[in-house]
Amino acid sequence: ISMVSAILGALKIGGAYLPIELNYPDRRCAFILRDSNATILLTDRKNSPRIFKLINEERIDNIQIVCIEDSIQESSENLNILLSEQNKAYILYTSGSTGVPKGIVQTHRGLLQHIRVYTDNFRITEKDKLTLFSSYGHDASLMDIFSALLNGATLYPFNIRKISNFERLIEFVQKEKLTIYHSVPSLFRVLVSEFAKKGGINTLRYVVLGGEPT
Repeated sequence: ISMVSAILGALKIGGAYLPIELNYPDRRCAFILRDSNATILLTDRKNSPRIFKLINEERIDNIQIVCIEDSIQESSENLNILLSEQNKAYILYTSGSTGVPKGIVQTHRGLLQHIRVYTDNFRITEKDKLTLFSSYGHDASLMDIFSALLNGATLYPFNIRKISNFERLIEFVQKEKLTIYHSVPSLFRVLVSEFAKKGGINTLRYVVLGGEPT
C-alpha cells in the first residue's frame, strides 16, 4: 500500500517514479540511482538501514532519503501544479541480460493511452476487483494499479513471494471474489488445477496472462 501511495505522490507533484526492487543486488541499485540522476529516494523504516548503507558504501551523492512513515502529512489542499501530457511519468530499467541495464521512460500520455486500451479491452468498471501480483519493477503492475484506480475499481495487492504454498493465494482469490486475474502463465499453470479442485472461481470475468512465453 505504501508503494502505491508513493507512486501516486510522485506523479501528483509532477515527478517521475522509478521503482527499485528489494531483491536487486546492491550493485544494480547503485547503478540505477546514478544513471537515472534520482534526487529523492523514498523508503520505509524496515528498509532504511540497507538504503543508508548502500548510499554510503557506493558514495552516491545529491540524493535525499525520505522515510515514508516519518513524512506523512494529511492535507485536503490540491497542489497547484500543471502537468503536460509529455511530462515523464515513470522510468523502468531493463534486466541488463544483454549488457548494461537501460532506463525506459514513459510519459503521462503514453501511460494513459496504455490504460485506456486495457480498460476498453476488458470493460473495467467500478464493480471490478483486480489482482496485483506483479513486482513494481515491471510494467504489468502499471496495468493493474492504474486500470483499477482510474476506473473506481478495487485493487488487491498480494505478495506471492512471501507464501510457502499456493493454497493461501487460491483462498485469497475466492474469498475476495475477484473479477480480473492477471499473472504470468507459469503461475497460472500451477494454480489452475488447484482452482478446479476447490470448485473454481465463479466471480472471475477475465484471466489475463502475459509477461513471458506461453
